[in-house]
Amino acid sequence: MIALIWTVSLTATIPWALFFDLVVIFSDAPDVQLCLEVWPEPMNGSLYFLVANLLFCYILPMILITMCYVLIYVKVWKRHIPTDTRDAQMERMQQKSKVKVVKMLVAVVILFVISWLPLYAIFARIKLGGEIAPWEEEVLPIATPIAQWLGASNSCINPILYAFFNKKFRKGFAAVLKSRRCCGRLRYYETVTVTASSSASVRKSSHFYNNNSSTRKLTTAADALTVSYICNNADHYSHQYYGSNRQRTVKYGDQTNIMRLWTQTVPLSSESVPPTSDPLLLQSAQQLAQSIRNRKLTCQQVVQTFINRIKEVNPIINAVVDERFSEALKEATAIDDAISIGNIMETDFDNKPLLGIPFTTKESVACKGMAFTFGLKKRKGHKAHFDADCVELMKKAGAILVGVTNIPQLNLWQETSNPIYGLTKNPYNTSRNVGGSSGGEASIIASCGSPIGIGTDIGGSSRIPAFMCGLFGHKPTCNIIPIKGLTFRTGQEEDSMVVCGPITKNVADLILCLKVLAGPKRVQKLNLDEPVAIKDLKVYYVSNPRDIFVSPFRGETKYFFNRAIEMFKEVCETKPSELQFEDLKYTTKLWKYWMTQEGTNFKHDINNREGEINSIVEIVKHFTIGGDFTTATIYNLINGLMKKVDEKWAKQTTEQLKKAILSKLDNNSVLIYPSVPFPASYHYTAFLRPYNFNLFSIWNVLKLPVTQVPLGLGKDGLPMGIQVVAAPFQDRLCIAVAKELEQHFGGFKEP
Repeated sequence: MIALIWTVSLTATIPWALFFDLVVIFSDAPDVQLCLEVWPEPMNGSLYFLVANLLFCYILPMILITMCYVLIYVKVWKRHIPTDTRDAQMERMQQKSKVKVVKMLVAVVILFVISWLPLYAIFARIKLGGEIAPWEEEVLPIATPIAQWLGASNSCINPILYAFFNKKFRKGFAAVLKSRRCCGRLRYYETVTVTASSSASVRKSSHFYNNNSSTRKLTTAADALTVSYICNNADHYSHQYYGSNRQRTVKYGDQTNIMRLWTQTVPLSSESVPPTSDPLLLQSAQQLAQSIRNRKLTCQQVVQTFINRIKEVNPIINAVVDERFSEALKEATAIDDAISIGNIMETDFDNKPLLGIPFTTKESVACKGMAFTFGLKKRKGHKAHFDADCVELMKKAGAILVGVTNIPQLNLWQETSNPIYGLTKNPYNTSRNVGGSSGGEASIIASCGSPIGIGTDIGGSSRIPAFMCGLFGHKPTCNIIPIKGLTFRTGQEEDSMVVCGPITKNVADLILCLKVLAGPKRVQKLNLDEPVAIKDLKVYYVSNPRDIFVSPFRGETKYFFNRAIEMFKEVCETKPSELQFEDLKYTTKLWKYWMTQEGTNFKHDINNREGEINSIVEIVKHFTIGGDFTTATIYNLINGLMKKVDEKWAKQTTEQLKKAILSKLDNNSVLIYPSVPFPASYHYTAFLRPYNFNLFSIWNVLKLPVTQVPLGLGKDGLPMGIQVVAAPFQDRLCIAVAKELEQHFGGFKEP
């Protein structure tokens, strides 16, 4: 294939070269000749230009560049890493390499097109555009040399791109420009000794991140001999060593200059959070509230226990990004004092069902005095000056906020990472994706650092992380829970897809939190206390939506899905029926259209509403010199440049699909639906499968209630699960089925 590419490359421009000749300029000076492009007859001139120039010298090279990078991608895909082919981090490094190749491909093609486009635009104007206007005669002599220079400069684009895509080079170069000593000299047999305990001293004192990597805890990697040698300043060297817990000695060659700069350092092996040591951490919020009510536990004891757990696990998973531990303990002590002197009566406990219970929520949910940046650099350091309605309702119910958790930029991605706080990791396996956008919330709850939490959901944002972390997540019927204070939302939005909902470790807490978040008036619409007879329930299921944009379902996923269906065959009098809705294959287009009806402007919002950004400029900047936005945000910008979805078709198809589904769903039926084609994947691989969230987003489009239910752990120790969908305001059916599945499969499994 490579030989073919070279052959085509060398021969492609021959037709273009054939039409040059030496022409005598002046008859008086026959020896003075000019190399002139000789065009064919007028009737063939345009065809020649299109074929010999545009095709062979512009379009074909772009295709060849693409083919070269595809070959590189295939090579990386098949690459064999010696000694440890099954190591999770090695797989992760492969996936990062693939993403880098794709980014370089996009950058090279874009820059190739941009660098040659002005010259070919001028060619096309001269050859195909007819008579030249006077103003064009003035512009062309100036524009042509510039266009020629741009085209010629394309020759040096590739090495520059490689340098900028090589993060070690890029950071080292930046350090040199900033006059920082970034190179150290180690003599022969000089010893660098690093242990897990000593390495902690180079981290900042806070457990909560102020940047991408400066406070990340070093983790273990059996038999890995990798040292990150980073010179933080002229006098202090920070040695970050990834190896086993035992002390290691690394010898360096004589007088060797070393510059190993690791940006966004990541562990070279997977791990899970340490097991809980206090039984309180595994109790439900309902049980904890009852124990406080019965004076078996104090609020201060409960809050302190969960704070201690956050401090234990957060350096590993990076979930909580801002905390209010001191204030939370003061609030807990005040409640204990009020209880002890009799100021809190039994009726107060009824009105405050979450009295003394700690909780967390997303950083994009306004909490007075807490970080409120949405992961945007322009909002770094910004604090909320009010509580979102959902937070206010939780506090009125007696709950105590202890911290806010990490999100992707502006909540729009399937993995939780941003330039301010860095990457959040899965507590079951830190090399795996935690989901998004409520990824930090799910991660800390699954780590038992918080008993309950609030998520938001506009395309699966609470259910995807709930699946990845083995939790229960409920997306309620739209317009039940107020949305004021969720990012830029004011609460005045009409008929929005975005909802606010609870994420918990058990169904009992799901019901408890849903009652609180809905408020005393709206909750009456849901009839949550009305009993549900599971044996009389009609159960439908869709095993495969047949969406071509969604990855194929793996055997393990099918196995757990089928086990759930088998359970319903046993407990329900009417056997489950499989359904297939043809319009489910249009989920990608439908969700894309309805996102445009949300009353928000993505390009405006990611610039902190300080004017719209230029998508093309930010895309080029990201793939060359870097910018303020994550690759996920850039992907969303690119997606925004694609063809718009026809409004009439989208509305008609949505109505048609909703009508078909609701013809089956009533006040005594549910629909079982797949969650994800496979368990939590490695970090950064969501870019390779960007549309798998369609399995969740369709229910936002249709505005139906849906509950994410865990079904236990798969062969790799990663959570599995399914979704349970019901008709509008029939949330109780979703939750009742979730409770039945919890009893059958065991519910939440501690990492």
